[in-house]
Amino acid sequence: MENMTIFTVGLILSGAIILLLAIARTHRIFKLVTFKKFRRNWRNLFLLMAFFFVGYLAVVLIVFLGHESILQLLTGVIFFFGAVFVFIVVTTGSGTFKKLQEVNEGLEDKVHQMKIQNQELQQFNYATSHDLQEPMNTVIGCVSILKQDYGDQLDEKANKFMAYSIQAADRMKELILGLSDFLKIGRERYRDVTNLENLVNIVVQELHDSIQKNEANIIVNNLPTLNVNAKDMKRVFQNLISNSLKYRKTDEPPQITISAEENAKEGWLFKVADNGMGISQKNFERVFQIFAQLHPRDKYEGMGIGLSICKKVVELHGGKIWPESQEGVGTTFHFTLRS
Repeated sequence: MENMTIFTVGLILSGAIILLLAIARTHRIFKLVTFKKFRRNWRNLFLLMAFFFVGYLAVVLIVFLGHESILQLLTGVIFFFGAVFVFIVVTTGSGTFKKLQEVNEGLEDKVHQMKIQNQELQQFNYATSHDLQEPMNTVIGCVSILKQDYGDQLDEKANKFMAYSIQAADRMKELILGLSDFLKIGRERYRDVTNLENLVNIVVQELHDSIQKNEANIIVNNLPTLNVNAKDMKRVFQNLISNSLKYRKTDEPPQITISAEENAKEGWLFKVADNGMGISQKNFERVFQIFAQLHPRDKYEGMGIGLSICKKVVELHGGKIWPESQEGVGTTFHFTLRS
């Protein structure tokens, strides 16, 4: 075989190998594309490249066999489909970039809308923190003075109504403060590498009096070090441990276990388990609703906002939170955090 023929065959086979790699990459792109029109274009491109690959191999065979007339015909066919190939590439690329531009513009609009909503939330938060509290303080102050100065001149029913008014105003003030607290969560986006076991130990120290009072036993098992907002994550553990102490069984000291295990799919799975009163399955979703309370306020203090804060913090960290519980046996709160 002449040197020129060998060189030609080598070039064609090299082109066939490059084309085979391109076919593999095109197939991967085809799997990623979801838009129907683009899938059709990429599929046609894939099939045309496969046709070219077969054409390259056919040319090599014909060169070996020496059929010049067939080679000329096949060369013409390849040149024709080469032009078709280039046209499809340009059309597909143009359509893809146009779609990406539309998506980008849509994202810019959504980002702009989110900025406006964030500003509105900040204004609302300021209003709840300052403007709404002022009239509540005025109501509480006026009714308290009225009761103090004129209480002995009023009958028992009137004094009872004034007491109800003060309680309601105090409750309203608590709800306003709670709502303001809830809205502040997530405003600080700063995260740092945090040893969560040390963080939980700080929470346990801060809850020392309540833990001692209830004779609670708290076990912390090998928690990881993760990139989180330490301030917000501390609130999660504070609320979950406090709930376990609050909703304990009357005849048994609280046993609270905090653990974590690495999960390839979710990252890290945390568990805060107790042996408390438990939660009815029908209330699994309701417990995360803001201001939702499952028990009478006169028996259990609180605003019903703690688990709402937990849910918001965990979701801002890209995770999810859910309970598993059996009434009279205990509750385990699960939540995930990315590695």
